[in-house]
Amino acid sequence: MKAAILLLVLAGLSFSALRADEAPNQLLLSVAPDADAFHAILQRYARATPGAPWQAVGAPIPVLLGKHGLAWGRGLHAPQPGLQKQEGDGRSPEGRFAIGLILGDAPQLPPGAKWTSYVPKTDRTAWIDDPAIPGHYNQLYLLPAGETPPPWFEKERVRLNDPAHEWEVLIEHNYPDAEPGAGSAIFFHVRRGEDRPSSGCTVMARDDLRDVVTWLDPAAHPQLVQLSAADYARLAAAWDLPPAPVQKPD
Repeated sequence: MKAAILLLVLAGLSFSALRADEAPNQLLLSVAPDADAFHAILQRYARATPGAPWQAVGAPIPVLLGKHGLAWGRGLHAPQPGLQKQEGDGRSPEGRFAIGLILGDAPQLPPGAKWTSYVPKTDRTAWIDDPAIPGHYNQLYLLPAGETPPPWFEKERVRLNDPAHEWEVLIEHNYPDAEPGAGSAIFFHVRRGEDRPSSGCTVMARDDLRDVVTWLDPAAHPQLVQLSAADYARLAAAWDLPPAPVQKPD
């Protein structure tokens, strides 16, 4: 893993665009009707400076969550009561999270993208979701050229040339200080169907994800806040959240 981290440093990449003490000026707010729902509405917001009013950006985006809904994740928020996310539970993480690196099939992000932490995927790229692999759980692993793959590598390799994984935007749940078994490999990526939930990621139509990817600005320290409607009502004031997104009728 040291070799993989060194490769990222040499490439000038950052694992995260955000420090926990930096207030966001970009926010992706995703609200589900309840904690067991796998449909949610996401709205992008921006503001000029911390404390300024949030302004909606673009139209609300329908997103799909894990097939079993939400469970509290490990992110920038204080621990919360209730169901906690676990590996393989089919739930998306609830809470407040930094936006991290982006993985993708193309050599570069789409035109207009400002995100600097981009890793083009190859057949030597893996993301580790097996808690039994010490020191690697929920981490990017780049197999150095000429090195023999570890026994677990083939199972952990990322998907290449899969339209649903054209871009994978890391939602920093349980990252980088991963707790084994608390959930891994949580991304924004393209949905596989209008009503087909994920195993724990937040997924959307390709054009919507492209808009998100080109909008993200590392200088604005973007965050995702993902909540059930009840938890949004409970936390909106304390977390300085803008209005909950509402899907407009066609």
